[in-house]
Amino acid sequence: MALIVEFGGRYLNWSTISNAPLTGLMTETELRRFIARDEGYQGLKELPRRLERVKEFGTSSMLGETNKSLLESNAAGPNGRTVKTVKKMVELYGDSSSGVERFELLDAAKPLVIKDHGGYDKVNWPVTEVVGVRDNMAFVVAKSGDNEFQLLVDLETGAIKNTGYQYLYAENVAE
Repeated sequence: MALIVEFGGRYLNWSTISNAPLTGLMTETELRRFIARDEGYQGLKELPRRLERVKEFGTSSMLGETNKSLLESNAAGPNGRTVKTVKKMVELYGDSSSGVERFELLDAAKPLVIKDHGGYDKVNWPVTEVVGVRDNMAFVVAKSGDNEFQLLVDLETGAIKNTGYQYLYAENVAE
C-alpha cells in the first residue's frame, strides 16, 4: 500500500518503491474516490486512521516518515532528481488530473436505496454518498439511523459485494 502524503493542503499517493508520487495532488474528496477505486472497501475502512497520521506527520507512514523527510530524499523531480521544497512539489504535481481518474457519479434523479432480499422489509437504507464508480461497481455510503455502511454495489445487478451483506441489494427508486 502506498503512502498518503500532504503537500500544500492537498494529498497524493506516494510510492515507497520509486520514492516518488504516483498521482497528482488531490483534494480530500478526490483522495477518497481514488482510494475507493484503487484499494476498495478495505482501503476506505483504513482511510480515517491513515488521514489521522497524515494530519500529525504529513504522511500516513507508520515507520516515522514525514513529508519533510520525504523532501530531503526522493526521486520526484525530472530524471529522478530530488524535489526539496513544498512549492516545487505543488508546482510539479498540483494538477490533480495528472494521475487521478475522474469518476462518473450516479444519476441523482434516481437515488439508490439498500434493501433486503429476505423479505423482512426492515432494511431501507438511503445511499447518502457515492464515493466513486468504476467498471459498473459503485462504492457508496448508506445510512441506517446513526450507523453508516460502506458498500460495494454492482450497478448492473444491484448485488452488494461486501462479505456479510449478501442478503442486501441496491435498487434505484424514483423520488
